[in-house]
Amino acid sequence: MKAQTSCKDCIFAVKREEEQVGCELYRSEKLGIYDTEDGDYLLERFCNTYRPEEWLSELSLDEYKKRHQVALKEVVPRIGFLVLLDTSKDTPEKLVAMDNLRKTISDIKNQTLHQARYIIVATDKTEYNEEIQNLSYHHTLCQSYDCKNLPGIDYPSRIYRVRTQTQTVLTELVHNVY
Repeated sequence: MKAQTSCKDCIFAVKREEEQVGCELYRSEKLGIYDTEDGDYLLERFCNTYRPEEWLSELSLDEYKKRHQVALKEVVPRIGFLVLLDTSKDTPEKLVAMDNLRKTISDIKNQTLHQARYIIVATDKTEYNEEIQNLSYHHTLCQSYDCKNLPGIDYPSRIYRVRTQTQTVLTELVHNVY
């Protein structure tokens, strides 16, 4: 049995004379209309933006005015990144790994579709700890707490370095998957 969603009592259902004619969030177009039931759409898939009337009572006045954006923000996937720091190409004269890490973190921060909640940097060399720590502060990232609500702090909000044993396990997992 496939998951389906009835739009009955959804605050985003657009009705004309007791018949649903659309969705304020255009979810019926995206998810497909399977059928109608008592004048309401029955969608072919699960709709994660279905909101009953009670949901509105939990919103502030400002959130109510932006209820479409609030609902869509609630369903945005929370993502993080695992960066395996490849130190094999480093020489005493040129630390390629840290240059690549700087570029990777910059690319992650400049994403426009979804912002990263955290970055995990896995490395097998402890001599990179201080530089990774400094890099996190340079990019205004936090180490020990979530800083997404602090003014002047950009996403990603967390950066971590994992231990050597974890690096080995992660490297094996990545190689086995690919």
